[in-house]
Amino acid sequence: MKERILIVGGTGRIGTAVASHLIKRAQGSQTDIVLAGRDSRKGEAAVREVMADIGRSETFEPCVSFQRLDWRDEIELNNVMQRGWTSVINTAGPFLGIRPSILQAAIKHKIPSYVDVADPTSYLADALALDDAARSAGTCAVVAGGAFPGLSNLIAMEAVEQLQLEESGGRVQDLNFDYFTAGLGGSGEVNLLITNLGFGEEVEVFQQGVLSPILRAGLDQKQVDFFFDEEDASKAKIGTVNTWLWPFPEGRTVAEQVEVAGGSRVAMGTAPDIWNVVMNLLVRLIPRSWWKQENFSQALATFSKPLVAFTDMFVGETHGIRVEATSTSGKTIVCIQAHESFRTCVGQSCAEFLLHLNRRRREDPQHQDGVFLPERLCQSSQERKSLLKAMTSTPGTLTYRYKQTA
Repeated sequence: MKERILIVGGTGRIGTAVASHLIKRAQGSQTDIVLAGRDSRKGEAAVREVMADIGRSETFEPCVSFQRLDWRDEIELNNVMQRGWTSVINTAGPFLGIRPSILQAAIKHKIPSYVDVADPTSYLADALALDDAARSAGTCAVVAGGAFPGLSNLIAMEAVEQLQLEESGGRVQDLNFDYFTAGLGGSGEVNLLITNLGFGEEVEVFQQGVLSPILRAGLDQKQVDFFFDEEDASKAKIGTVNTWLWPFPEGRTVAEQVEVAGGSRVAMGTAPDIWNVVMNLLVRLIPRSWWKQENFSQALATFSKPLVAFTDMFVGETHGIRVEATSTSGKTIVCIQAHESFRTCVGQSCAEFLLHLNRRRREDPQHQDGVFLPERLCQSSQERKSLLKAMTSTPGTLTYRYKQTA
């Protein structure tokens, strides 16, 4: 069966990374990929970028094209979505303050597979509410299917399994997520706006086993090692980083899934470290309500864009994940994952989620449709390990290790 994949937001930096990885993994099979966006000139450039990235092949001619689409126009969205796609990927951020209309359209038109890279908990709640409709339509959807959240959620579930709670009779006490991205990680200037808007949002974490949202994004800094020892390439590439609280959803969603008895933390840091200092100062001085205003956050993003573009030339795109799970008996499992490029890792992870859905559909007649968070997707330990192997053996991966530290 020929795959026809629509990537909404496909002209952005994440969208082109998804497309490149899908084509490289197609291994000559018939796959049409369409990059959808509002700007035709940007779309043509995106197609050229993908074709240049994948290089020439003597075995097959990749089919990549552009489709003009303003997904906010309901009529236009439905006209495009009814064209017989086998899969839809949505990388059209920012997702804050919007409803999952692209997912709704995919369900309406009974598109078999859907993946997005959303992270606001409000969006995810609206998406999960479409679960029954997705099942009825025969649509299997993964939301929050990027690197963090996404890959990080799967890593957390694997770390919890390695705690061997069934043998000890204990529970997960604490679950901590720390992330690193050098500069914008190659993800494009939209990430400046996403970052600024995030400072106005609550960080949804657990304290003493109870969900306790706190308005402290950008605060509570902590030094974190993104390596175990000299064996890890991430020691030289990332090293020890200051991270601060950030409103990613996994501090809530994964903690709920594993029923933490204590607390959860989700935080991130960047390079150069001066940006950590500057943002920490700004978030103390500027009222949280201002950050929630898109006009203010966009103006600040526009102002800082030249400075960020300059520093990005020197810091690269490196990305890191550190997940730490501790049991009530005191056992601790830590995982370090690192990649040369945040943008590429997000694209690879998103693409691998889609490939997993399509493979499961082909091979398992009893597969379950619906809307899933990454931590709820895999129905067995073996399935999760297989997906993790695919995501962490991708080109550019620097480190992927688990270790018991206590």
